[in-house]
This record gives sequence, structure tokens and C-alpha cells, in this order.
Amino acid sequence: MNYRLASPADAHKVATVLTDAFANYNMYREVLNSFFTTDSKYIDYLNKLHYVQVMSNIRKGYCLIAEENDEIIAVAVMQSLRYTRITLWDYLRSGAFALWRYAKPTQYFLPFLDKSSEHAKKQTSENRWYLESFVVSPAWQGKHIGGRFLDEAVLLLVAREGGSQLSLVTNTETNVSFYQKHGFEQIHQTKIGGVDVWTMLVEVKSRYKAPDNPD
Repeated sequence: MNYRLASPADAHKVATVLTDAFANYNMYREVLNSFFTTDSKYIDYLNKLHYVQVMSNIRKGYCLIAEENDEIIAVAVMQSLRYTRITLWDYLRSGAFALWRYAKPTQYFLPFLDKSSEHAKKQTSENRWYLESFVVSPAWQGKHIGGRFLDEAVLLLVAREGGSQLSLVTNTETNVSFYQKHGFEQIHQTKIGGVDVWTMLVEVKSRYKAPDNPD
């Protein structure tokens, strides 16, 4: 596999990978199903939402991808909580106007995500990073791609950039088990609107020594 940071030219393909991976994710369905009468509208919404997320993070945060034969097979979207500042203008610049027709689900879903990530994004004296999205393309799942991508690229990038912790939220026990196998600890658990939310954290600096001259 080849790992690299995504460019603006990759944004549509990256958004499609996120949508393919999350379309049938229980949390998405639980929170969003009532807003859509057809799957096609639901998928269209997810594609537009993920495009804005991806483009904003390509410009201001970090969007790391794994490729196999030039196909994007895994994606990690993340930010440094100390240094990354994505504003409303950044979202608008990245295409948020396209979500106007989907105002109701957006007004419900984004506050849900904010509330879910409160503990993961809690500021500390550490240089904590937040893993906003981490997916493997459905066609490549079950092949240990996620574990390799996490260990060989995601955590190394955080260490290289001076990060000391990486936090995330997830919504299934299977995912909790996966992250625990890769050194994460559960630091919080709750339910929001009937959806299970686990907050996970790994101490990056204790596992990886950043290069002396990262570039």
C-alpha cells in the first residue's frame, strides 16, 4: 500500500469512499433515516456532506489516504486540536452551499456529532489530535487494511507532526475491540439519542518517536 496526504483533486473520490463505508453504518442510519424518503437522496446527502468535510480538511486539517494500484482504499480525516481551526468560511468555501436543500438533517446531525465528540476533543496540556473519520472501502474490508493503515501511517503522521495523543469516537463494540487491539483505551461511554458512543484515546508519544527533522 501507498500512503499520502490527499489533494483537492482527490476530494470527490475520497468522499465516495467515506459514503460507501458509512452509508449502512448503524449510527448514520439511526440518526438520519427519518429525514429521507429514498436511499438515493440519503446517498446524495452523504456525498455532499463528506465532500465538504474532506475538502475542508485537505485545506486546513489532514486527510490521509491509502492506495493500492492507484485506487483509494482507506481514508483517515483528522485534526490537531491545538492548531487546526476550520471556520464556517472554510466549510462554505468547500461547498457547504450544496447542503442548503438538506438543511433539516444537517441542523440535526452536526450538533449530534459535536455532542458525541465532546470528550474526545477536550483540551488538555497535551498536543491531542482527533481522528474524525477512519474508514476502509467496503471492497477491501476484512483484509487487515485498517490495522496496517492505522499503525503504519496514521499514528506515524501524528507523531511526525508532534502530536502526543490521538482520540476518536466510535459507535459499535466491534470497533471498540479493533481500536483496543491497536493500543487505544476507552476513556468514556454514553448514549446520545439512543446511539452508543465510545470515546477512545491512544498515547502516541509512548509508542512512536517522531523523527528529529520531520518534513
